[in-house]
Amino acid sequence: MLDENAPMYGIRREKVCAPALNSGMFLAMKEQGDVLATFVGHDHDNDYAVYWHGILLAYGRFTGGPTEYTNLPNGARVIELTENSKVFRTWIRTAKGVEQLTICPDDYLKK
Repeated sequence: MLDENAPMYGIRREKVCAPALNSGMFLAMKEQGDVLATFVGHDHDNDYAVYWHGILLAYGRFTGGPTEYTNLPNGARVIELTENSKVFRTWIRTAKGVEQLTICPDDYLKK
């Protein structure tokens, strides 16, 4: 379950639709100890990122043609990594420019 108080950046118009069966994938990423983030394709009207138990979970942006969910302009999530660093930047790129530029984990830590 998503912590409603966790720092989040982006657009969240729909609730998380987690599967009924817990596959253990998130626990496996945590136990690995070196997973910084995971990124998934669009979820209709969501493109947000949230820092959950030390791992950034981030949606991309809708990139295809018309569907029932075309409330966001097309775009893409960009991830910029720096060699030998656990800090990275991510943002949404659209035809109009950059949106939601964040530095992880800094921007997601509660202040």
